[in-house]
Amino acid sequence: MVIFPEGRLTITGSLMKVYEGPGTIAHMANAKVLPVRIDGAQFSQFSKMRGKLRLKWFPKITLTYLPPVKFETPEGLKGSELRDHLADKLYDVMTGMMLRSSPADKMLFDSLLDARKAHGRKHKIVEDVTRSPITYDRIVLGSFILGRKIAALTPNQKTVGVLLPNAAGNLITFFGLHVHGRIPAMLNFRPVPSICRRPARRRR
Repeated sequence: MVIFPEGRLTITGSLMKVYEGPGTIAHMANAKVLPVRIDGAQFSQFSKMRGKLRLKWFPKITLTYLPPVKFETPEGLKGSELRDHLADKLYDVMTGMMLRSSPADKMLFDSLLDARKAHGRKHKIVEDVTRSPITYDRIVLGSFILGRKIAALTPNQKTVGVLLPNAAGNLITFFGLHVHGRIPAMLNFRPVPSICRRPARRRR
């Protein structure tokens, strides 16, 4: 039996609410649950992601199968407590499936390039206090240019401290260091509070 355990099609690209029904059915039937991830359908013309992703006809669909799971329940659980327990178990299986079937070992800059391919090179994603949105292309280009300059200033260094305000330049610096094999150590940039400043001397 094939069951869709989520309450509705995703509208965020992530896992939606998982209901307890499929877990209860598997428990009552003494059956195992075979997790299956369907990836790529979010880019189809029938997706609920219109306006968030670039939809297309006939996107590549990937099916990922994980080992079957048997739900073990403690003795004495009945009614709503049993259903809640099975719902939690099913949710753990679903979230574990998402993690295990995702490219968690991929480099951050490679993930940025994948996002640019999915959303479009001219898609605006960052805006700071200057109110000048920047696109994926500007971030990628800026990462190569700025990263090359920082790499020249930090020869033979693996980790580089970054003390910048929360603005677009901080993001570009972060990815620029990754491009050139550096590990950015993000430091908390904040103005010195007035109570920490040395009080002015009073004139006599």
